[in-house]
Amino acid sequence: MAEMGVSGDMALAFLLTFAVVAAIYLPCHFRWGFGKGNVAAALVLAAGIVVTGLAGPAVTGVQAAAGGAAQRGVPPGRIPQGVALLVEHVGLVAGGIIVIALAAGLLAVSAQVAARAYERREF
Repeated sequence: MAEMGVSGDMALAFLLTFAVVAAIYLPCHFRWGFGKGNVAAALVLAAGIVVTGLAGPAVTGVQAAAGGAAQRGVPPGRIPQGVALLVEHVGLVAGGIIVIALAAGLLAVSAQVAARAYERREF
């Protein structure tokens, strides 16, 4: 029977992914409102996925394996693969501290950008 738990590195990958999505969504929402902000955030996220998908292997020099994942057992994608590599190199505790600090930094910058965008918004 397969294990039903979640590994620590994938929980950290989820946390970082959520932070990236929220950091992009918040300024778009507070600048253009709910409808236009959702569309703008979706376009920015889609463009980011395409650009990192195209440029990632060329920049890092890592080619994806036939299954689409550079590491066995890790879902394909830049964030899960990156977090898994980070945790493999520095350990779960240090990797967790790094990922949490990175997520907090992203959200802090996003909050500042969102606040400035909201100040300039015309009603």
